[in-house]
Parts: sequence; structure tokens; C-alpha cells
Amino acid sequence: MKLLYIANARIPTEKAHGIQIMKMCEAFSELGLDVELVFPYRKNVIKENPFKYYSVKQKFKLKQIFSINSVLLGEKIRFCLQYISFALSSFFYALFNKADYVYSRSELPLFLLSFFKKKLCWEIHTKNKTWIALITAKRVKKIVVISNGLREYLINQGVSSEKIIVAHDGVDLKEFDIKKSREELREELRLPQNKKIIGYVGKMSGVGESKGVGGIIESFSLLNKKNENTLLMLVGVNENEKREINSLLHKFNVNKKSCILIG
Repeated sequence: MKLLYIANARIPTEKAHGIQIMKMCEAFSELGLDVELVFPYRKNVIKENPFKYYSVKQKFKLKQIFSINSVLLGEKIRFCLQYISFALSSFFYALFNKADYVYSRSELPLFLLSFFKKKLCWEIHTKNKTWIALITAKRVKKIVVISNGLREYLINQGVSSEKIIVAHDGVDLKEFDIKKSREELREELRLPQNKKIIGYVGKMSGVGESKGVGGIIESFSLLNKKNENTLLMLVGVNENEKREINSLLHKFNVNKKSCILIG
């Protein structure tokens, strides 16, 4: 059985959705499906092969297709044009593709395809209250949501419960099958052996909302006053976020020697 996965994402990307998409395609292919991942042409500073970048087995196909991505336009206009142009490109590509199933995290291509194809699956990560999202949810054959809350929300909107599958975000446990000791890894990563490390992995904000890094820094400042044998490590910070973090460190009197920022 052939599965066409449509992803409006820069591949590879340093953001979390990239590894999730690639790992899903790897998992589908290991179940015996013939998987093709379709994604847009976009400017990308990451030149590495996506399979190598994500340490994913090269068991499925990659296909880049057209989308508008002009740097000359404003951010909102650029986003809308890219989103709509890729939706149309992927719609026509999928329409004439012999895939048995089309799978996507984007509602617009699925909405367009729903008037011509029946075997469609939409993977939903957040509440989407637009009319297109609601119609798409009712027209596709299957829906995968990452929480019971999303499932209940869709049912309350009139979507049949029988088509909804709850599959929480997962992890590949093999990635954490590490033979080295904590002491060996700290030495390798040049981290102090004798300190308690409080770690945060991620960005300052997502989808326009704060992820609470300011609260972590404020809490750490109180902890560090009582116990100087502590270290705060913030991993995954963008260059344009470092100024804000340094401002928060200064505001809460956190010594820069007690904090490590890793991009």
C-alpha cells in the first residue's frame, strides 16, 4: 500500500516538527508501506541530507514541489502565499498520484482533495477553529490527534468519534540506549561534574506564546542563591532570543557563570 505524506515544512529543519515528520515516515515504511514524503521548495541554510540530519533510515522517498517563497514580501503576505501555493501544488500532485492513502498535518490540501479522494487522514496537534478545519475534519476518513482534549473538542464540534484515533507524542527509545555513564558524558560535553544541572531544551516561544523560560530563570535565581552548586543550561535558543535571555538573567541577578546558553 502506498502512503503519500504531505508536509508543509522546511526539510530538514532545526524545529521539532521536522524530526516528528521524518520519524513518522520511517515508522510507516517499517510497517511495510511504500511511503513518499512531499514537501515544498524553500530556502534552507541546512544543506545536509535529511536522512543523515535526522539519523533516519532511508526507507522512503522524498519529493520537493513548488511553493512561493519570496523574501521581498512582508512576513504575513509571504506566509499566506507560501501556504496557499504549496496547498495547491500538493493538491494537484496528490490528485494524479496513485497513492492509496494521503496523510497530512495540513488541512488545506486535505480539504481540496476531499472532493476527489476518500482515503485521507489528518494529523492534528492544536485546536483549529476555522471553518475549513471543521469541514476538513468532517470529510476526511481518519483523524489522528495527540491528546484526549483534542478528541473531545472535535466530538463537540460534531465530528464522529469513530474516525478519531488518539496517539500521544512518542519517542524512539533506541535513541536513549546510551552505554556511557553520566560522568563520561559530562566530560565529553565539558560540563562540570560536581554541579546540579537544571536543563531546558527548546525555544523561548512557540506559535506566538511564551514557553515559560522567564519563569525558569526566576526560579533558578532563587535556587542559586540558596545553593551555588547549581547550573542552568538552556539548549536550543535562537540567536535573536539571546538578548532577551541575557536581559532576564540580569533582571533576576543570575551570574552568567551559572548559566550556559547553547544554540
